[in-house]
Amino acid sequence: MTDFEHQLDLNPDAVFLQSREGRHTYGEVDRLVSARAAELGDRRGTQVVVRPRIDVGSVVEILAVTRSGATAVLVAPGLPDDMTATQISSASAEERPSQTILFTSGSSGIPKGVRVTASNWLAAAAGSMDRLGHGPGEMWLCPLPLHHVGGLSIIYRSLAAGGGVVLAPEGADMTAWIGRVQFASLVPTQLHRALSSRSDVFTNRPIVLVGGGPSEPALLDQAETAGMVVLPTYGMTETTSQAATAIPGDVERRLFPLKGVDIRIGSDDRIEVRGPTVSPGYVGEPERGIGTWFATADRGRIEPDSSLVVLGRLDRLIISGGENVDPALVEAAIESHPDVVEATVIAVPDREWGQLVVAVYAGSASPEDVKALVTGKLPPYAVPKRWLRMEALPRTELGKIDAVALGAMFAS
Repeated sequence: MTDFEHQLDLNPDAVFLQSREGRHTYGEVDRLVSARAAELGDRRGTQVVVRPRIDVGSVVEILAVTRSGATAVLVAPGLPDDMTATQISSASAEERPSQTILFTSGSSGIPKGVRVTASNWLAAAAGSMDRLGHGPGEMWLCPLPLHHVGGLSIIYRSLAAGGGVVLAPEGADMTAWIGRVQFASLVPTQLHRALSSRSDVFTNRPIVLVGGGPSEPALLDQAETAGMVVLPTYGMTETTSQAATAIPGDVERRLFPLKGVDIRIGSDDRIEVRGPTVSPGYVGEPERGIGTWFATADRGRIEPDSSLVVLGRLDRLIISGGENVDPALVEAAIESHPDVVEATVIAVPDREWGQLVVAVYAGSASPEDVKALVTGKLPPYAVPKRWLRMEALPRTELGKIDAVALGAMFAS
């Protein structure tokens, strides 16, 4: 039994999980976990695949699997087995035991298993509590999938703090719940929807972590006006969610590393992270030594005040005709058009250019008008050579723009 599972019997009458199914106390969840773990038996040294949904039964299953001694392999409910089977293998004697394996996708969209240990989860929870101050009895809204680090981390950090979790699956009245909880974790799309469906002020002043992608300052300002305490956060599966998060009360919303986490800028302006929250490595790949630096796929810089500025993805850099094109700068130029709602820039293989800069956007502006605007703001090589206007950009289940789907659309 891990330190997290021991937490379940410390305050049996406190609410741990709340959902459409009702309220479940720590004691009730502990009994459910114990019963399911007994059914599983001793699974030490094995792996058990869990396809969780955002519900009580899935939380119980994850905790029961780890209590049985097995590694919980968290897989998206709709992901085909053959996409993960080759990524899952029994841990070797040299590997640190993993409590969970979660999957992350690179620019290719191919799932990669990330091993997360119990000590990773404990360190991540401690760093989050130190930064945010959440404690016993406080409720955290979870509208994020539990097979992603952003969702599962809410379960573990709430367990560590003795707090509760409100499970809000797709279709739940998330906005109403934000008005009743002390904390929430949202991606920018969810924050936008929450603000669009509510006109009054959130008098409970919830602390809202916003991650999973860049957020427009105007959206964050709108959320603050609506009564939220909005904290941008930067992290990934390999860093067990949060690596750097804004400090409550900082009007500039600067990103500072969590306690115990070190961040530096390596070659090519690459962000590198070190600390107890960093995963020991990917499934089937060499062990990452304790205390070594993990090189992310993001570009950034460190300001004189030690805050982190995230500049964009290294793997998104487009080399077109021998020139380096930063998609983030092109997207900002496109979105400066008043009739553009949002935009993304992708690279399409091209015989002449190597990579062709392609712009996809949502809005009422014509491609000709948008191109005329950005031509005056960007160097000629950065102006997209192909344009596509859509009603809405395709998104992943976490609300991020689905660049893989867009690339496949152009490839076909």
